[in-house]
Amino acid sequence: EISAFFLKREGCGKSVEVEFLDRWLEDSIQVTIYVEDLANNRPEFDDNGTFRRRRSHPAKELALVYFYKTGFAETVASGGKDYHEKLATLFAKHMLGVTLKPDAVKAETYKLGNLKNGLSVFEQATLGIESLRMKSLTFMPLDGGGGFLTIDAPGKDIHATADDWVEKYLPHDNPLKHPFAIVQAAIGVHFFPEQGKKRRRTLMLKFTKRGMSNLQHFAEADRKMLYGFMVEWGLIVQPVAGLPVPTGPGTSQNDGQFKAAA
Repeated sequence: EISAFFLKREGCGKSVEVEFLDRWLEDSIQVTIYVEDLANNRPEFDDNGTFRRRRSHPAKELALVYFYKTGFAETVASGGKDYHEKLATLFAKHMLGVTLKPDAVKAETYKLGNLKNGLSVFEQATLGIESLRMKSLTFMPLDGGGGFLTIDAPGKDIHATADDWVEKYLPHDNPLKHPFAIVQAAIGVHFFPEQGKKRRRTLMLKFTKRGMSNLQHFAEADRKMLYGFMVEWGLIVQPVAGLPVPTGPGTSQNDGQFKAAA
């Protein structure tokens, strides 16, 4: 079905490969689908340094993460809502044995306005974190006038923050206290250097109000930690354990929710 979908939409999709990954630490399963893209004549150098062109068939990638305990799922796909909806409905049909209502696919959004309350996490020092900072903030006026204002704190100083910068240099026109909406942000998580090392580990979490983020690019343990921070900061609503979960064929609708991410 996914092959037919891509063939109709983009003229590709002759071959499809599906991989399953049990993410037991998060009580979830990840399904990754690789769809054959249109062929290209890729220029490259071989191992001997000889230039050549090689015909190849790149793979488009789609992914879905399903949380067992809550019935929530997150989809990652390029192309818009139709692609997220198709991925979610096929997963529900073939893996859960249920028919998913189209309106169950909801776009993920982050409540970036809660960043105005500052950053803090429970037992920060215990986690080995030396500094949490808002590295950059992008604002948009609420009156619809258009335009954006981006404040980017200095990169080398792990204690320099975008919110401190606007407080110091824009005390009377601070966008955090005026009718501006935060539409994009980058948060730095800086760890204490390990014993005997000078360089510290840093995680730079980036996201937009519309639900785009780089969360999926981190290692599983870091992703789980950052997700917990985002819940603690009020950026996302934590799924409530115990929500009804589809159990098999014969169920007329999905009681869980599917969230689409770009």
